[in-house]
Parts: sequence; structure tokens; C-alpha cells
Amino acid sequence: MQDEAVPNCDSRAVAGDSRAMSVLSIQSHVVFGHVGNAVAAFALQRLGIEVWPAMTVQLAHHTGHGPAKGGPLTLDNLEAVTQGLDDLGVLSKCRAVLSGYLGSAELGQAVLNAVALVKEANPDAFYVCDPVMGDDGELYVSPEIPRFFREEALPQADVLTPNLFELSLLTGWHIERRLDLLSASEWLLEGGLDCLLVTSVDLVDSPPDSIEMLVAGPKGIWRLVTPRLTLTHKAGGAGDLTAALFIGHLLQGRGMDEALALAGSSVHALLRAKAEDALDLPLVAAQEFLVKPPTLYEVEQVV
Repeated sequence: MQDEAVPNCDSRAVAGDSRAMSVLSIQSHVVFGHVGNAVAAFALQRLGIEVWPAMTVQLAHHTGHGPAKGGPLTLDNLEAVTQGLDDLGVLSKCRAVLSGYLGSAELGQAVLNAVALVKEANPDAFYVCDPVMGDDGELYVSPEIPRFFREEALPQADVLTPNLFELSLLTGWHIERRLDLLSASEWLLEGGLDCLLVTSVDLVDSPPDSIEMLVAGPKGIWRLVTPRLTLTHKAGGAGDLTAALFIGHLLQGRGMDEALALAGSSVHALLRAKAEDALDLPLVAAQEFLVKPPTLYEVEQVV
């Protein structure tokens, strides 16, 4: 973590043209469908931001479709890729490192090594950690991963983008009401985090028939409330997409509150546009919603 690393967490404007900025996105990839880099890279590119996708895992499809063939890339492969970028002399152009699904704590350490290389080349770069571990109370990674995120990645992260379940795993807090969420958010900020984005917020005192997102930073805490959608089949990649769009909007010079409104509204629009039996977001068919959501939901400052 570093002071003034993350654009617009304190409402400062971003200098320069977002088209000249690049994001190193290190996460999973699927050949069929849209999760991990298969959703994040396209979303950032549609916002006009260059993306350097590096893979931690390559699968035929995401596991919502059933058991997936493929597997993790090796530690040597990931480190060779990032070292190759350093050798090429381009890391100074990298404005952010975004990490997602890891596959192993060993690959996580390679991510942190990449973050160190990028920050050495560009001290203004920041690290966005999407601590992919599970959802709805279900852990779908090995037990070593939560420990890695808590003890290794969190102290290095400038921006953290967990869902509500992952936030509980990281903090050890039982988060049931809004006050619990606000307290956990403030605790992380006091620990040195620059910006926290929490998705899939469904609390006992949340508005009925709705789902929330929350963003917290040094200037305040905001929430976005959108109508709850009744989906027969849950689409993969919504969290990956939210993190990518949120960071993309920050890089374009928007404040945390506006970035939250745009990212959350875009994801809601894609979920609404999803076919009833689809297991993936209609990323290409509804790509205009990535740039301009048809309905822009308003954010509310809560602190």
C-alpha cells in the first residue's frame, strides 16, 4: 500500500489519457464463456484501456457448466511472463495490476512478485486484489488460499474487491447487518487499505428485493442499491466484471462514487440481458452496456 497510489479514492483527477494506460491482469482464463480474464480484459478494452492478460489457470469453461478440463499454469511460466515484460522495458507504462482467481498460494506469490516489479518500474502503479475464494457461504478454493490473501496479499493491496462472504473470510468478522459491514470496512481502511469495493451485499437490514454494493475510501463510504434479479441459473464472471469496470472507471478519472454507480449499473444490465438458461454473461451481445448502462442507478453516501 502506498499514499496517493490509487486514483480518485480521494477524488483526485487522473493525469493523462486512459488510452495510454495499461493494466496487467493476472487471473484465470476460460476458452468458452466469460469469467476471469475472459471477461475482465474485454471490459477494460471497451473502456479504452490497454490490458496485458496473464493466466493463472486455463480451463475449457467455468465450473458452473460442470467439471472443467484444463488446469493451472506453472509458477515458472507466470514468472517468466512477467520477467519478460520487465525485460521488454514496458512495465513503466503499467498503471495497475489486477489479480483474480489464483489456483494456488504459490501462484499468488508470483503475483506479488509481479506487483513488486511493476511498482519498481512505475511508483504510481497500484495493486487491485480481487480475493476470489467463494460465494454464498461456499468456499471453492484450497484452504491455503484464504490464508495467503489474509497474510500475504492484503498487506500489499491498494484496492480490495471481495464479495461479502470473502470479506468475512478476510477479516474474521461475522457480517450480518450494515453496521457490521461499515465497521469491517473502516477497520480495513485504518489498516492501510486505500479503497474497498464489496459486492453481493445482502444483509438482514438491506432494502427488500434488492442487492447492494459498497465502496469505502478516505473520503467516505457509498452504497449502490439495485433491484434483485430472479435468475434460474447464476452467471459466472459477475464479480470479475465488476472489479474490472470499477478500476477502469477510476483510471478514466472518475471518483469512487461514480465508478461504483457505473460499474454496478453495467453489471446489473448484463445480468438482466442474460438469457434465462445461460450460464455466462452476454458480454459481446450486450457490450454497449459496458460503456453506457441503460439505467444508471444512484449511489448514496452512508458515511
